[in-house]
Amino acid sequence: MRPNLALLLVCFLVTTELYGQTQFLVITNKKTNVTRKIKEGKVVFVHDIQGPFSKGKLEILNDSTIKVNQIHFALANISRVKRKTTLSKVVGGIFVTVGTIFFIHAASGQAKGYIDLTGAFNFLGTVSSSVGVTALVVGGRYHKKKWRYSIESK
Repeated sequence: MRPNLALLLVCFLVTTELYGQTQFLVITNKKTNVTRKIKEGKVVFVHDIQGPFSKGKLEILNDSTIKVNQIHFALANISRVKRKTTLSKVVGGIFVTVGTIFFIHAASGQAKGYIDLTGAFNFLGTVSSSVGVTALVVGGRYHKKKWRYSIESK
């Protein structure tokens, strides 16, 4: 009975090792060697040198090819990769919410007291919402001129 248990344990460890590997699209800055990793399955925007672009979940096919939304991209032909970071989503959401609160407060007339602050609240709402929308849209952009693309498995 002991040999069967050992065999079962070995099979489990080998299976876990095979299926437990995660792959990353590694983006390295050409000047500073700063590295960014995008895990397989994350949503990315990929632009090709010849024009087509696609948004979708990142799938890594091999060492030189990725697939996004059923379109294959060779790493050598990618002109730009873009992704939205968690920080940009959180900061953007907070600023848009704060801007909306300023707009509602100004529109409800409660900004009028001893001094009429409606204009100031409208200005703060506009600035805050603009910063929030910018944070949501920009995210991380990695152009081929400054960044080098490769694949890493762990």
